[in-house]
Amino acid sequence: MSPRATIGAMLRLSEIRAVQASVDEDWRSPVADAAAAEWTLPPGAARWWRSSATHVFVVPGPPRRYLRFAPTGSPAAVRLHVGAGLAAAFPAGADLIVSSPVPTASGTRTPTVDTPVGPMVAMLVEEAAGESLDADSLTREQAHRWGAALAGFHEVAPSVDAERRPLDTAEPGLSVALTDIEARLAALDPRTHRRVTVHGDFELDNLRFDGNRVSVFDLDETHSGWAAEDVALATRELRGEEGAPPRPRLFDAFLAGYRSVAPFSEAELDAVRLHAVAHSARRATDRETLDEGADPNDPDWQRDLHVAIAGANAWHRQAVLSRHP
Repeated sequence: MSPRATIGAMLRLSEIRAVQASVDEDWRSPVADAAAAEWTLPPGAARWWRSSATHVFVVPGPPRRYLRFAPTGSPAAVRLHVGAGLAAAFPAGADLIVSSPVPTASGTRTPTVDTPVGPMVAMLVEEAAGESLDADSLTREQAHRWGAALAGFHEVAPSVDAERRPLDTAEPGLSVALTDIEARLAALDPRTHRRVTVHGDFELDNLRFDGNRVSVFDLDETHSGWAAEDVALATRELRGEEGAPPRPRLFDAFLAGYRSVAPFSEAELDAVRLHAVAHSARRATDRETLDEGADPNDPDWQRDLHVAIAGANAWHRQAVLSRHP
């Protein structure tokens, strides 16, 4: 079995390994069964799909649902609580749909449950309606709609009590660059740089397109921040992050879509590069994900994942050294 994982704000490798070891050949797990029981789902109903920012199990439908959970007290569990609260408070809109967690019988959206590998904070969400798109097949019209959807999110999203962690400016070899990045972020002028509730991961894999309507889910990375930061995070693939081919025409269409709904100043556009480098700085200084060292006796999936995470972090470290403003 090879776990599918995205490279981003991830669980610790030890946490991924603990749950992975419980998954059988039919993708079932007693850990998932314990969490699924909060929604009166029978044992085996949830089948493992991936472990990345959280552990994710699929409950076949209709409707298809996703069971997500993370260790209690972990940053991922805190993010689940924040995202669930925002989704529940999000105002209904004609063109932007936010997937809200399914409450348990007691009305709880993110219950804490005891499992064979320790207590977990869990969430159950229904699959969003619509088509999943990727950058390779994206049209300029769809990129325009994507940008407009992010602007719509910024226009109506309630505020959240969450902030980005500050950069560790004492990081060896990066201290000068990190200090410079922090100073530039602190100097942004709110008269020309708009503060919003940042989604934090408004990428295509967290969206579904259904005609003119867009559904958004996975609100785990939401926090208070700058609109340009969210544009930078959403368009990483369009701008050529981590070796992806740059797609400037699609980025321009995304930006036009955003500006069709909300203002986005030239100063904010200039700051996209700064926010992208700040994201790279956080990735380059991540010491939590790889909490288990590489071991030749590890299973293939763990060695491959370790290499992938280390390689991505190295890319971001080089980006800080070579591209910081």
